[in-house]
Amino acid sequence: MKNKFLKNMTIWTLISGLVLQATPVWALTKDETIYAKLNSNGEVKNSIISEHISDNGKDIIRDKSMLNDITNVNGNGSYRKDNDELIWETNGKDIYYHGTTKEELPINIKVSYYLDDKEMDVNDMIGKKGKVKIKLEYNNNSSKIVNVNGKNEKLYTPFIVATVMTLSNDNNKNINISNGKIIDNGINKVIVGIASPGLYDSLKVNKLKGLDEVVISYETDNFELSSIYTAATANLLDESDLDIFSNTNILYSNINTLSGSSKELVRGSEKLVNGSIVLKDGSKKIVNGLDSAYVGSNTISKEVKKAIDKLSSNTGNVLDSKVLDSIVKVAVNSVTLTDEQQKQIGTQALNTIKNSNEYKSILSEYNKYTKSVNDATTLYKQALASGNKEMVAKVKSQLELAKTAQTTYKSMMNIMEQTAYKTAISTASQVSKTVAEQVSRNVANQVANKVMEEMSKEVISSLNTLLGGVNELTSGIETLKNGSIALDNGINELSNGINTLYQGINKFDKDGIEKISNLVNGDVRNIERRIRAMTKLSNDYQTMDNRIDGTNGSSKIIMVIDEIKNKEVQNNDKAVIEEDNKGLWAKIKGLFRK
Repeated sequence: MKNKFLKNMTIWTLISGLVLQATPVWALTKDETIYAKLNSNGEVKNSIISEHISDNGKDIIRDKSMLNDITNVNGNGSYRKDNDELIWETNGKDIYYHGTTKEELPINIKVSYYLDDKEMDVNDMIGKKGKVKIKLEYNNNSSKIVNVNGKNEKLYTPFIVATVMTLSNDNNKNINISNGKIIDNGINKVIVGIASPGLYDSLKVNKLKGLDEVVISYETDNFELSSIYTAATANLLDESDLDIFSNTNILYSNINTLSGSSKELVRGSEKLVNGSIVLKDGSKKIVNGLDSAYVGSNTISKEVKKAIDKLSSNTGNVLDSKVLDSIVKVAVNSVTLTDEQQKQIGTQALNTIKNSNEYKSILSEYNKYTKSVNDATTLYKQALASGNKEMVAKVKSQLELAKTAQTTYKSMMNIMEQTAYKTAISTASQVSKTVAEQVSRNVANQVANKVMEEMSKEVISSLNTLLGGVNELTSGIETLKNGSIALDNGINELSNGINTLYQGINKFDKDGIEKISNLVNGDVRNIERRIRAMTKLSNDYQTMDNRIDGTNGSSKIIMVIDEIKNKEVQNNDKAVIEEDNKGLWAKIKGLFRK
């Protein structure tokens, strides 16, 4: 008897934590408890609905009820019907009444029993040994069509269901439960299962699948069905639970901002990739151009050296046709440089030539013969004026010799300047190639036809100066080429890094930010709206029975499946059997009298 009492007290203590909740104080409250006695398979044998009505000490309470056989159980007050209303005369007392109904309970249970994985009638399992499985399937009969996210959805009133039973430690072992906990009090194991039928169908969250059933499994040496107690309430959700969504609008806004910024970052990095490709291609062109310029400059240097060697060993023409064609060919095939490079190279070559002693010596001779031409011209005019033919002829001869010398030195200066400038930049462009070809041929012919033998040394000296300038240019181009190669390698590494950055940002956007945004704006927002709608269903449900407008209600359901003992040991505890034969209501009250 003591063990029996302890077992029942443990069960009802657990259930009371769920269903015996404090009811807030309102002007008019209706606290409902539904008691149902079930067959072993979960079918309702009989039920009774108990109502507790309070209106802060008023003498008359107005109520509505669909119940039959209404009985005032506390003896305080009587009622009369006024159409569909009940008028209670309470003398300032609360009203407690109960009645019956043929309406379907908001929660149904289907119970299935298995022995060694074979489904059986529970009565055929009594006293047997083996692996037991008890499957309780809960069905939510309270639903409503609600508009969620622009669609009509069937949502269920959010009931929370707790099922409790005990198993003796003597005959049972390896006890397991889905969706629940097992508590050992030293004598029995108290098995508590939790379910919320319809929750998955309402929220569409995969992790909530299976919350409409509880499965208990264990091994037994002597199967007996313990009493199964189930309590349910629609108070799974209330307004306070919605506080979690108080800042979701800020979350949605921030997520959208983050998503937009991430897209901008992807687009920006993509532009950076495209820019690096252009930079990379430009760097390659610079490297190739400088390489060509180096080869061309080096070739010019060699050809000028050949020309110097040729002039040094030949008292005839300075340049023969083969050398001339070679220089022209080199000039034509030389690389194309930018305008700025052409200008810099040409200016450097001119400055080098003009600052050389040879050029200054020739310039001095040119200036001397220019003065001689001017003086001879004056004398010639005077001779013509005098009419002295002999003097005219002599002065004219001197004037022509001075002009020839002046032209020769002028040609030499032109040769030095044009050779230095045009040869250095002859590879700049097609225009430069054409000019280089014309100038090189004209200068070569002038040198070959007009430069006297005594001027060969000056020409060679000028070419040596030009060669020094070309060699300096070649060395500078080589340094620039080597630097451009290092720059190109750096640009390649930069380009690869930018591409890696783009790939990472793009992956971060697609696999990270985009999924988070879709989750928040899709699943989270959808779940939030469904939870808000379900919370309203919970608030609207309140009681199974009718109630008058303005009444604040609450409802709890208690369902019991009676135990089935092994008849062979049943007579050993007659007192317990007699206690179990009491009515459900008497048993509940009796638990709190012991």
